[in-house]
Amino acid sequence: MKKPPAPTAVPAPSLQNAAASAATARIDLPTMLARFFPWAAAVLAWAVFNPGIFPPDATHILYFAYTRDYCNPHPVILLVLARQVINWLLYPGFITLIQSVFIIQGLRFLASQLLMLADPASRTDAARRDRKSALILLILLAPLTPLLFTAVSFLKDAWMLGGTAWMTGLLASLARRDTPRSIGAEATLVLTCSAMTAFSVLFRYNAVVLMPLFCVLLFVVVQHRTLRWLAVMPIVALVAANATMKSSLTIREEYPERQVMFLDIIGMCVLDPELEKVFPELMSQTRPDYANFYAFGDMTRLYEVAPFNQVMYGNQEPRRDGFKKDAVVPTIYPRVLQHPFTLARVKLYSFLRLYFSTSYSDVFMRGIFQHPIQLPENPHFASLRSQLYEFYDFWLMRSPTRWLMSVHLVWNIGGLALLVWMWRTRHSLRWLVLVPVAYPFTFLPATTAMDFRFLMPSTMVLQVFVLVLVLSGAFSRRNTPAASVR
Repeated sequence: MKKPPAPTAVPAPSLQNAAASAATARIDLPTMLARFFPWAAAVLAWAVFNPGIFPPDATHILYFAYTRDYCNPHPVILLVLARQVINWLLYPGFITLIQSVFIIQGLRFLASQLLMLADPASRTDAARRDRKSALILLILLAPLTPLLFTAVSFLKDAWMLGGTAWMTGLLASLARRDTPRSIGAEATLVLTCSAMTAFSVLFRYNAVVLMPLFCVLLFVVVQHRTLRWLAVMPIVALVAANATMKSSLTIREEYPERQVMFLDIIGMCVLDPELEKVFPELMSQTRPDYANFYAFGDMTRLYEVAPFNQVMYGNQEPRRDGFKKDAVVPTIYPRVLQHPFTLARVKLYSFLRLYFSTSYSDVFMRGIFQHPIQLPENPHFASLRSQLYEFYDFWLMRSPTRWLMSVHLVWNIGGLALLVWMWRTRHSLRWLVLVPVAYPFTFLPATTAMDFRFLMPSTMVLQVFVLVLVLSGAFSRRNTPAASVR
Protein backbone atom coordinates (compact mmCIF):
# COMPACT_ATOMS: atom_id res chain seq x y z
CA MET A 1 0.00 0.00 0.00
CA LYS A 2 1.40 3.32 -1.08
CA LYS A 3 1.84 6.05 1.44
CA PRO A 4 -0.13 9.22 0.74
CA PRO A 5 2.04 12.07 -0.48
CA ALA A 6 3.15 14.39 2.23
CA PRO A 7 1.47 17.78 2.15
CA THR A 8 3.46 20.49 0.51
CA ALA A 9 4.73 22.95 3.06
CA VAL A 10 4.27 26.63 2.41
CA PRO A 11 7.68 28.20 2.69
CA ALA A 12 8.11 30.87 5.29
CA PRO A 13 8.95 34.33 4.06
CA SER A 14 12.60 34.37 3.23
CA LEU A 15 15.09 37.07 3.91
CA GLN A 16 15.04 37.87 0.20
CA ASN A 17 11.27 38.48 0.24
CA ALA A 18 11.60 40.66 3.32
CA ALA A 19 14.36 42.62 1.65
CA ALA A 20 12.22 43.03 -1.47
CA SER A 21 9.30 44.29 0.63
CA ALA A 22 11.54 46.77 2.38
CA ALA A 23 12.90 47.93 -0.97
CA THR A 24 9.35 48.42 -2.25
CA ALA A 25 8.52 50.47 0.83
CA ARG A 26 11.63 52.57 0.31
CA ILE A 27 10.76 53.10 -3.34
CA ASP A 28 7.26 54.22 -2.36
CA LEU A 29 8.57 56.84 0.07
CA PRO A 30 8.92 59.53 -2.67
CA THR A 31 5.28 58.96 -3.57
CA MET A 32 4.22 59.40 0.05
CA LEU A 33 6.22 62.62 0.25
CA ALA A 34 4.74 63.81 -3.05
CA ARG A 35 1.21 63.30 -1.73
CA PHE A 36 2.02 65.05 1.54
CA PHE A 37 3.87 67.95 -0.10
CA PRO A 38 0.86 70.12 -1.18
CA TRP A 39 -0.59 70.06 2.34
CA ALA A 40 2.78 70.80 3.92
CA ALA A 41 3.52 73.62 1.47
CA ALA A 42 0.13 75.28 2.07
CA VAL A 43 0.41 75.13 5.86
CA LEU A 44 4.08 76.11 6.06
CA ALA A 45 3.59 79.10 3.76
CA TRP A 46 0.77 80.29 5.99
CA ALA A 47 2.78 79.65 9.18
CA VAL A 48 5.67 81.79 7.95
CA PHE A 49 3.44 84.69 6.85
CA ASN A 50 0.74 84.25 9.51
CA PRO A 51 -1.78 85.90 9.62
CA GLY A 52 -1.11 86.43 5.91
CA ILE A 53 -0.35 89.26 3.50
CA PHE A 54 -2.96 92.01 3.63
CA PRO A 55 -2.58 94.96 1.21
CA PRO A 56 -4.84 98.04 1.65
CA ASP A 57 -7.83 96.51 -0.15
CA ALA A 58 -7.60 93.40 2.03
CA THR A 59 -7.61 95.27 5.34
CA HIS A 60 -10.58 97.33 4.15
CA ILE A 61 -12.40 94.10 3.29
CA LEU A 62 -11.70 92.80 6.79
CA TYR A 63 -12.99 96.05 8.27
CA PHE A 64 -16.18 95.84 6.20
CA ALA A 65 -16.57 92.18 7.25
CA TYR A 66 -16.23 93.14 10.95
CA THR A 67 -18.84 95.90 10.54
CA ARG A 68 -21.10 93.86 8.19
CA ASP A 69 -20.85 96.61 5.60
CA TYR A 70 -21.33 94.70 2.35
CA CYS A 71 -20.32 97.23 -0.31
CA ASN A 72 -20.07 96.09 -3.91
CA PRO A 73 -16.80 97.75 -5.08
CA HIS A 74 -15.30 94.68 -3.42
CA PRO A 75 -16.65 91.20 -4.27
CA VAL A 76 -19.47 90.57 -1.83
CA ILE A 77 -18.56 86.88 -1.70
CA LEU A 78 -15.15 87.84 -0.29
CA LEU A 79 -16.79 89.92 2.44
CA VAL A 80 -19.11 87.00 3.24
CA LEU A 81 -16.20 84.55 3.48
CA ALA A 82 -14.25 86.86 5.77
CA ARG A 83 -17.32 87.42 7.94
CA GLN A 84 -17.96 83.68 8.32
CA VAL A 85 -14.34 83.01 9.28
CA ILE A 86 -14.50 85.76 11.90
CA ASN A 87 -17.83 84.40 13.22
CA TRP A 88 -16.89 80.73 13.41
CA LEU A 89 -13.10 80.64 13.80
CA LEU A 90 -12.69 83.97 15.65
CA TYR A 91 -9.31 84.69 14.05
CA PRO A 92 -9.16 86.51 10.67
CA GLY A 93 -5.80 84.91 9.84
CA PHE A 94 -7.53 81.59 9.22
CA ILE A 95 -9.01 83.02 6.01
CA THR A 96 -5.54 82.98 4.42
CA LEU A 97 -4.90 79.43 5.69
CA ILE A 98 -8.09 78.28 3.96
CA GLN A 99 -7.08 80.26 0.88
CA SER A 100 -3.57 78.76 0.83
CA VAL A 101 -4.93 75.20 0.92
CA PHE A 102 -7.58 76.09 -1.69
CA ILE A 103 -5.01 77.47 -4.16
CA ILE A 104 -2.19 74.96 -3.74
CA GLN A 105 -4.47 71.93 -3.67
CA GLY A 106 -6.35 73.37 -6.66
CA LEU A 107 -3.15 73.61 -8.69
CA ARG A 108 -2.18 70.08 -7.63
CA PHE A 109 -5.61 68.78 -8.67
CA LEU A 110 -5.38 70.58 -12.00
CA ALA A 111 -1.92 69.13 -12.72
CA SER A 112 -3.08 65.63 -11.77
CA GLN A 113 -6.15 65.75 -14.02
CA LEU A 114 -4.24 67.20 -16.96
CA LEU A 115 -1.60 64.48 -16.59
CA MET A 116 -4.32 61.83 -16.79
CA LEU A 117 -5.38 63.29 -20.12
CA ALA A 118 -2.00 64.09 -21.62
CA ASP A 119 0.30 61.36 -20.27
CA PRO A 120 -0.68 57.69 -20.81
CA ALA A 121 1.93 56.52 -18.28
CA SER A 122 0.53 58.80 -15.56
CA ARG A 123 -3.01 57.70 -16.37
CA THR A 124 -2.29 54.14 -15.27
CA ASP A 125 0.30 54.87 -12.58
CA ALA A 126 -1.00 56.96 -9.68
CA ALA A 127 2.42 57.13 -8.03
CA ARG A 128 4.02 58.58 -11.14
CA ARG A 129 1.17 61.07 -11.46
CA ASP A 130 1.48 62.23 -7.85
CA ARG A 131 5.23 62.71 -8.17
CA LYS A 132 4.87 64.76 -11.35
CA SER A 133 2.12 66.88 -9.79
CA ALA A 134 4.35 67.57 -6.77
CA LEU A 135 7.22 68.50 -9.09
CA ILE A 136 5.00 71.00 -10.91
CA LEU A 137 4.01 72.57 -7.59
CA LEU A 138 7.65 72.72 -6.52
CA ILE A 139 8.56 74.61 -9.71
CA LEU A 140 5.70 77.08 -9.18
CA LEU A 141 6.74 77.69 -5.57
CA ALA A 142 10.36 78.30 -6.58
CA PRO A 143 11.53 81.92 -7.18
CA LEU A 144 10.23 81.74 -10.74
CA THR A 145 6.64 82.69 -9.89
CA PRO A 146 5.05 84.61 -6.97
CA LEU A 147 2.85 81.63 -5.94
CA LEU A 148 4.43 81.46 -2.46
CA PHE A 149 3.15 84.98 -1.69
CA THR A 150 -0.05 84.75 -3.73
CA ALA A 151 -1.22 81.74 -1.73
CA VAL A 152 -1.29 83.78 1.50
CA SER A 153 -2.25 87.21 0.07
CA PHE A 154 -5.89 87.99 0.81
CA LEU A 155 -6.86 89.12 -2.69
CA LYS A 156 -9.79 88.46 -4.98
CA ASP A 157 -7.38 87.49 -7.76
CA ALA A 158 -5.81 84.87 -5.48
CA TRP A 159 -9.21 83.30 -4.91
CA MET A 160 -9.87 83.56 -8.64
CA LEU A 161 -6.63 81.65 -9.26
CA GLY A 162 -7.71 78.82 -6.97
CA GLY A 163 -11.21 78.74 -8.43
CA THR A 164 -9.90 78.69 -12.00
CA ALA A 165 -7.56 75.80 -11.15
CA TRP A 166 -10.32 73.73 -9.54
CA MET A 167 -12.83 74.50 -12.29
CA THR A 168 -10.40 73.63 -15.10
CA GLY A 169 -9.39 70.46 -13.25
CA LEU A 170 -13.03 69.40 -12.99
CA LEU A 171 -13.49 70.05 -16.72
CA ALA A 172 -10.43 67.85 -17.35
CA SER A 173 -11.95 65.12 -15.18
CA LEU A 174 -15.15 65.28 -17.22
CA ALA A 175 -13.13 65.11 -20.44
CA ARG A 176 -11.59 61.75 -19.60
CA ARG A 177 -12.87 58.77 -21.56
CA ASP A 178 -10.63 56.01 -20.16
CA THR A 179 -13.20 54.89 -17.55
CA PRO A 180 -16.98 54.90 -18.07
CA ARG A 181 -19.13 56.87 -15.62
CA SER A 182 -22.72 56.34 -14.64
CA ILE A 183 -25.23 59.06 -15.42
CA GLY A 184 -25.50 59.88 -11.71
CA ALA A 185 -21.76 60.24 -11.28
CA GLU A 186 -21.52 62.38 -14.42
CA ALA A 187 -24.38 64.64 -13.31
CA THR A 188 -22.73 65.10 -9.89
CA LEU A 189 -19.44 66.06 -11.54
CA VAL A 190 -21.17 68.52 -13.90
CA LEU A 191 -23.04 70.19 -11.04
CA THR A 192 -19.85 70.42 -8.95
CA CYS A 193 -18.01 72.00 -11.87
CA SER A 194 -20.90 74.45 -12.38
CA ALA A 195 -20.90 75.45 -8.72
CA MET A 196 -17.13 75.98 -8.74
CA THR A 197 -17.40 78.05 -11.93
CA ALA A 198 -20.04 80.34 -10.40
CA PHE A 199 -18.04 80.56 -7.16
CA SER A 200 -14.93 81.65 -9.09
CA VAL A 201 -16.72 84.26 -11.20
CA LEU A 202 -18.17 85.88 -8.08
CA PHE A 203 -14.64 86.99 -7.14
CA ARG A 204 -14.05 88.81 -10.43
CA TYR A 205 -16.81 90.87 -12.03
CA ASN A 206 -15.02 90.91 -15.39
CA ALA A 207 -14.95 87.09 -15.54
CA VAL A 208 -18.68 86.99 -16.17
CA VAL A 209 -18.00 87.50 -19.89
CA LEU A 210 -16.47 83.99 -19.94
CA MET A 211 -19.68 82.28 -18.82
CA PRO A 212 -20.70 81.38 -22.40
CA LEU A 213 -17.28 79.77 -22.91
CA PHE A 214 -17.63 77.75 -19.70
CA CYS A 215 -21.04 76.51 -20.85
CA VAL A 216 -19.64 75.50 -24.25
CA LEU A 217 -16.78 73.62 -22.61
CA LEU A 218 -19.20 71.73 -20.36
CA PHE A 219 -21.30 70.83 -23.41
CA VAL A 220 -18.22 69.47 -25.18
CA VAL A 221 -16.75 67.40 -22.33
CA VAL A 222 -19.96 65.78 -21.03
CA GLN A 223 -19.89 62.09 -21.86
CA HIS A 224 -23.61 61.28 -21.69
CA ARG A 225 -25.56 63.12 -24.36
CA THR A 226 -28.70 63.14 -22.23
CA LEU A 227 -26.89 65.39 -19.72
CA ARG A 228 -25.76 68.06 -22.16
CA TRP A 229 -28.61 70.34 -21.14
CA LEU A 230 -26.78 70.72 -17.81
CA ALA A 231 -24.20 72.84 -19.65
CA VAL A 232 -26.26 75.93 -18.74
CA MET A 233 -25.91 75.24 -15.02
CA PRO A 234 -22.93 77.63 -14.46
CA ILE A 235 -25.16 80.54 -15.48
CA VAL A 236 -28.03 79.23 -13.36
CA ALA A 237 -25.73 78.84 -10.37
CA LEU A 238 -24.31 82.36 -10.82
CA VAL A 239 -27.76 83.96 -11.07
CA ALA A 240 -28.96 81.99 -8.04
CA ALA A 241 -25.89 82.98 -5.98
CA ASN A 242 -26.30 86.68 -6.78
CA ALA A 243 -30.02 86.56 -6.04
CA THR A 244 -29.40 84.83 -2.72
CA MET A 245 -26.83 87.40 -1.62
CA LYS A 246 -29.06 90.32 -2.63
CA SER A 247 -32.05 88.90 -0.79
CA SER A 248 -30.21 87.87 2.37
CA LEU A 249 -27.71 90.74 2.75
CA THR A 250 -27.96 94.52 2.82
CA ILE A 251 -25.60 95.41 -0.01
CA ARG A 252 -24.39 98.98 -0.33
CA GLU A 253 -24.34 99.93 -4.01
CA GLU A 254 -21.46 102.15 -5.08
CA TYR A 255 -21.68 101.50 -8.82
CA PRO A 256 -18.07 100.63 -9.68
CA GLU A 257 -18.97 100.69 -13.38
CA ARG A 258 -19.22 104.49 -13.11
CA GLN A 259 -15.60 104.72 -12.12
CA VAL A 260 -14.66 102.80 -15.24
CA MET A 261 -16.85 105.02 -17.39
CA PHE A 262 -15.38 108.25 -16.06
CA LEU A 263 -11.85 106.93 -16.51
CA ASP A 264 -12.73 106.13 -20.12
CA ILE A 265 -14.21 109.60 -20.69
CA ILE A 266 -11.02 111.27 -19.48
CA GLY A 267 -9.04 109.01 -21.81
CA MET A 268 -11.32 109.92 -24.72
CA CYS A 269 -10.74 113.61 -24.05
CA VAL A 270 -6.99 113.02 -23.90
CA LEU A 271 -7.10 111.39 -27.34
CA ASP A 272 -9.54 113.96 -28.74
CA PRO A 273 -9.70 117.28 -26.80
CA GLU A 274 -12.75 118.32 -28.84
CA LEU A 275 -14.79 115.84 -26.82
CA GLU A 276 -14.56 118.14 -23.79
CA LYS A 277 -17.58 119.95 -25.26
CA VAL A 278 -19.57 116.70 -25.27
CA PHE A 279 -19.24 116.23 -21.50
CA PRO A 280 -19.41 119.77 -20.06
CA GLU A 281 -20.85 118.79 -16.66
CA LEU A 282 -17.92 116.47 -16.04
CA MET A 283 -15.13 118.53 -17.54
CA SER A 284 -16.20 121.62 -15.60
CA GLN A 285 -15.20 119.76 -12.42
CA THR A 286 -11.98 118.39 -13.89
CA ARG A 287 -8.67 120.18 -13.47
CA PRO A 288 -7.49 121.94 -16.66
CA ASP A 289 -4.20 120.02 -16.83
CA TYR A 290 -5.86 116.62 -16.43
CA ALA A 291 -3.88 115.20 -19.36
CA ASN A 292 -0.67 115.51 -17.33
CA PHE A 293 -2.08 113.28 -14.58
CA TYR A 294 -4.08 110.77 -16.60
CA ALA A 295 -2.71 107.31 -17.42
CA PHE A 296 -4.57 104.75 -19.51
CA GLY A 297 -6.19 102.08 -17.34
CA ASP A 298 -5.11 103.57 -14.00
CA MET A 299 -8.06 104.24 -11.70
CA THR A 300 -5.91 105.76 -8.95
CA ARG A 301 -5.28 108.81 -11.13
CA LEU A 302 -8.95 109.81 -10.91
CA TYR A 303 -8.36 111.24 -7.46
CA GLU A 304 -5.76 113.60 -8.95
CA VAL A 305 -7.90 114.55 -11.94
CA ALA A 306 -11.24 115.57 -10.42
CA PRO A 307 -13.36 115.63 -7.23
CA PHE A 308 -14.20 111.95 -7.50
CA ASN A 309 -17.41 111.77 -5.47
CA GLN A 310 -19.04 114.79 -7.12
CA VAL A 311 -18.36 113.54 -10.61
CA MET A 312 -19.48 109.98 -9.92
CA TYR A 313 -22.51 110.58 -7.76
CA GLY A 314 -23.77 114.06 -8.59
CA ASN A 315 -23.91 116.59 -5.79
CA GLN A 316 -23.99 114.04 -2.95
CA GLU A 317 -21.36 112.11 -1.10
CA PRO A 318 -21.73 108.34 -1.43
CA ARG A 319 -24.05 106.98 1.22
CA ARG A 320 -26.38 104.08 1.71
CA ASP A 321 -29.58 105.63 0.35
CA GLY A 322 -30.79 107.37 -2.73
CA PHE A 323 -27.85 109.09 -4.38
CA LYS A 324 -28.25 107.29 -7.69
CA LYS A 325 -31.26 109.27 -8.96
CA ASP A 326 -29.49 112.63 -8.53
CA ALA A 327 -26.33 111.60 -10.34
CA VAL A 328 -25.61 112.91 -13.82
CA VAL A 329 -24.00 109.68 -14.92
CA PRO A 330 -27.03 107.94 -16.51
CA THR A 331 -27.44 110.82 -18.97
CA ILE A 332 -23.85 110.44 -20.20
CA TYR A 333 -23.96 106.85 -21.47
CA PRO A 334 -25.60 107.73 -24.82
CA ARG A 335 -23.00 110.44 -25.49
CA VAL A 336 -20.14 108.02 -24.79
CA LEU A 337 -21.57 105.50 -27.24
CA GLN A 338 -21.72 108.14 -29.98
CA HIS A 339 -17.91 107.92 -30.21
CA PRO A 340 -17.29 104.16 -30.36
CA PHE A 341 -13.90 104.27 -32.12
CA THR A 342 -12.36 106.68 -29.62
CA LEU A 343 -13.76 104.58 -26.77
CA ALA A 344 -12.35 101.42 -28.37
CA ARG A 345 -8.88 103.00 -28.60
CA VAL A 346 -8.99 103.91 -24.90
CA LYS A 347 -10.02 100.36 -23.98
CA LEU A 348 -7.28 98.85 -26.15
CA TYR A 349 -4.49 101.13 -24.87
CA SER A 350 -5.51 100.42 -21.26
CA PHE A 351 -5.65 96.69 -21.86
CA LEU A 352 -2.26 96.47 -23.59
CA ARG A 353 -0.52 98.18 -20.66
CA LEU A 354 -1.34 95.15 -18.51
CA TYR A 355 1.13 93.04 -20.48
CA PHE A 356 4.27 95.03 -19.84
CA SER A 357 6.22 94.36 -16.67
CA THR A 358 7.48 97.96 -16.54
CA SER A 359 3.93 99.01 -15.64
CA TYR A 360 3.96 97.01 -12.39
CA SER A 361 5.12 98.37 -9.07
CA ASP A 362 5.31 94.88 -7.58
CA VAL A 363 4.89 91.27 -8.68
CA PHE A 364 3.82 90.28 -5.15
CA MET A 365 2.42 92.05 -2.10
CA ARG A 366 4.26 92.45 1.21
CA GLY A 367 3.26 92.66 4.85
CA ILE A 368 0.07 94.03 6.36
CA PHE A 369 -1.40 97.47 5.72
CA GLN A 370 -2.39 98.60 9.24
CA HIS A 371 -5.50 100.61 8.40
CA PRO A 372 -8.39 100.71 9.17
CA ILE A 373 -7.74 97.70 11.46
CA GLN A 374 -4.64 96.63 13.36
CA LEU A 375 -3.55 93.09 12.50
CA PRO A 376 -0.10 92.27 13.93
CA GLU A 377 2.31 90.00 12.07
CA ASN A 378 3.78 86.88 13.61
CA PRO A 379 7.12 88.05 15.08
CA HIS A 380 8.73 84.59 15.11
CA PHE A 381 9.46 84.48 11.38
CA ALA A 382 10.14 88.19 10.77
CA SER A 383 13.74 87.58 9.71
CA LEU A 384 12.79 84.70 7.41
CA ARG A 385 10.02 86.79 5.82
CA SER A 386 12.43 89.63 5.12
CA GLN A 387 14.89 87.24 3.50
CA LEU A 388 12.17 85.67 1.36
CA TYR A 389 10.90 89.08 0.24
CA GLU A 390 14.40 90.15 -0.77
CA PHE A 391 15.29 86.84 -2.42
CA TYR A 392 12.11 86.60 -4.49
CA ASP A 393 12.16 90.32 -5.28
CA PHE A 394 15.54 89.89 -6.96
CA TRP A 395 14.59 86.83 -9.02
CA LEU A 396 11.08 88.04 -9.94
CA MET A 397 11.71 91.74 -10.51
CA ARG A 398 15.39 92.44 -11.19
CA SER A 399 16.89 89.25 -12.60
CA PRO A 400 16.64 88.23 -16.28
CA THR A 401 15.00 85.02 -15.04
CA ARG A 402 11.79 87.01 -14.59
CA TRP A 403 11.21 86.54 -18.32
CA LEU A 404 10.85 82.79 -17.80
CA MET A 405 7.63 82.76 -15.79
CA SER A 406 6.86 86.23 -14.39
CA VAL A 407 6.11 88.34 -17.47
CA HIS A 408 2.49 88.12 -18.64
CA LEU A 409 3.30 89.19 -22.19
CA VAL A 410 5.53 86.15 -22.75
CA TRP A 411 3.01 83.69 -21.39
CA ASN A 412 -0.08 85.10 -23.06
CA ILE A 413 1.55 85.28 -26.49
CA GLY A 414 2.91 81.80 -25.81
CA GLY A 415 -0.58 80.71 -24.80
CA LEU A 416 -1.99 81.79 -28.14
CA ALA A 417 0.79 79.89 -29.95
CA LEU A 418 0.13 76.84 -27.76
CA LEU A 419 -3.58 77.02 -28.58
CA VAL A 420 -2.84 77.01 -32.33
CA TRP A 421 -0.42 74.08 -31.94
CA MET A 422 -2.92 72.07 -29.91
CA TRP A 423 -5.70 72.54 -32.42
CA ARG A 424 -3.43 71.67 -35.36
CA THR A 425 -2.34 68.45 -33.64
CA ARG A 426 -5.82 67.80 -32.14
CA HIS A 427 -4.28 67.49 -28.69
CA SER A 428 -6.48 66.20 -25.88
CA LEU A 429 -6.10 69.48 -23.94
CA ARG A 430 -7.04 71.77 -26.81
CA TRP A 431 -10.48 72.65 -25.41
CA LEU A 432 -9.33 73.11 -21.83
CA VAL A 433 -6.49 75.50 -22.67
CA LEU A 434 -9.11 77.98 -23.87
CA VAL A 435 -9.77 78.89 -20.21
CA PRO A 436 -6.37 80.47 -19.40
CA VAL A 437 -5.91 81.80 -22.94
CA ALA A 438 -9.28 83.60 -22.95
CA TYR A 439 -9.20 84.93 -19.37
CA PRO A 440 -6.93 87.98 -20.00
CA PHE A 441 -9.35 89.32 -22.59
CA THR A 442 -11.99 89.77 -19.89
CA PHE A 443 -10.06 92.93 -18.92
CA LEU A 444 -10.54 94.44 -22.37
CA PRO A 445 -13.94 95.99 -21.41
CA ALA A 446 -12.55 97.38 -18.14
CA THR A 447 -8.92 97.78 -17.08
CA THR A 448 -8.76 99.71 -13.83
CA ALA A 449 -5.13 99.46 -12.68
CA MET A 450 -1.69 98.32 -13.73
CA ASP A 451 -1.53 95.38 -11.38
CA PHE A 452 0.39 92.16 -11.94
CA ARG A 453 -2.17 90.12 -10.03
CA PHE A 454 -4.95 90.83 -12.56
CA LEU A 455 -3.54 88.39 -15.13
CA MET A 456 -2.03 86.03 -12.57
CA PRO A 457 -4.83 83.39 -12.74
CA SER A 458 -4.36 83.09 -16.49
CA THR A 459 -0.56 82.99 -16.44
CA MET A 460 -0.22 80.50 -13.58
CA VAL A 461 -2.84 78.06 -14.90
CA LEU A 462 -1.20 78.27 -18.32
CA GLN A 463 2.14 77.45 -16.70
CA VAL A 464 0.59 74.27 -15.27
CA PHE A 465 -0.53 73.31 -18.79
CA VAL A 466 2.98 73.83 -20.20
CA LEU A 467 4.69 71.94 -17.37
CA VAL A 468 2.26 69.03 -17.84
CA LEU A 469 3.04 68.95 -21.56
CA VAL A 470 6.80 69.00 -20.88
CA LEU A 471 6.62 66.21 -18.30
CA SER A 472 4.39 64.11 -20.55
CA GLY A 473 6.81 64.47 -23.48
CA ALA A 474 4.25 66.15 -25.72
CA PHE A 475 6.86 68.36 -27.40
CA SER A 476 9.20 65.46 -28.13
CA ARG A 477 6.82 63.34 -30.17
CA ARG A 478 4.18 64.02 -32.78
CA ASN A 479 1.47 61.63 -31.68
CA THR A 480 -1.43 62.98 -29.66
CA PRO A 481 -2.39 61.26 -26.38
CA ALA A 482 -5.03 58.59 -26.81
CA ALA A 483 -7.59 59.97 -24.37
CA SER A 484 -8.72 62.89 -26.45
CA VAL A 485 -11.75 65.11 -26.26
CA ARG A 486 -13.97 65.30 -29.28
